Amino acid sequence: MKLIETEKLDVSLDGMTILNDVSFWIGKGEVVGLVGPNGAGKSTVLKALIGALLPDKGTIRIFGKPVREVSRRTLARKLGYLPQENEVHWPLTVERVVAFGRIPYLMPWEGLKGADQKIIRDAMRATDTFHLRHRRIDHLAGGEKALVMIARLLAGEPEIILADEPVQGLDPAHSIQVMEFLAGIAENGRSVLVVLHDLALASRFCSRVLLLHEGKIAASGSPEEVFSSENLRSSYHIEAKYGNGDDFYVLPWKRI
Repeated sequence: MKLIETEKLDVSLDGMTILNDVSFWIGKGEVVGLVGPNGAGKSTVLKALIGALLPDKGTIRIFGKPVREVSRRTLARKLGYLPQENEVHWPLTVERVVAFGRIPYLMPWEGLKGADQKIIRDAMRATDTFHLRHRRIDHLAGGEKALVMIARLLAGEPEIILADEPVQGLDPAHSIQVMEFLAGIAENGRSVLVVLHDLALASRFCSRVLLLHEGKIAASGSPEEVFSSENLRSSYHIEAKYGNGDDFYVLPWKRI
């Protein structure tokens, strides 16, 4: 089942074409990695999917319906968006931040109900942040903050998660932990589209990969197919070392 589908998508900013003829789909229960060099248009793809940027041409479908026919409230419930810049500088507790995920389900000035509180607690338990619930988020380490923001997404009960570089700035242990949580979300029937610069993580955790280069989809398929030496040379201008067999991985090795 295709939860998201784009067809011949063009997006421009300030008269400059950022995305050109971009077509792809995301299926149920997948972790799809969106990779590509800086400036390829990865963040623009996510912003177009959530309606923050309007395409010049092409179509976006959510659950088979054109996105323009989906209400903002429904879109906010169906799609969970984790932006690249997700720092919270307000003196809020972790529990308050996670509670923001319930906003699409509340009417103006409506308070949280018992069912909402349970969902919030469950989201914190699922991300191993329940013990942090009374801590201020601006006092947490980077890895802890990343997990709290994922808990906020889970509290919204989205069917699709769009994560823009969720492991940016994290150490290897926390990067793996974040990707494990995203993979676990997909195993439970949701879908994840995640922007990554770490090709090793993408090859380890993504069922499919989309390689974006100069605003176009340069390759799409399994990590083994997309991270071919030819694709890495043409898009990244690098050579890599590979692990094959059951534990395929790619390790960027040198520039060319």
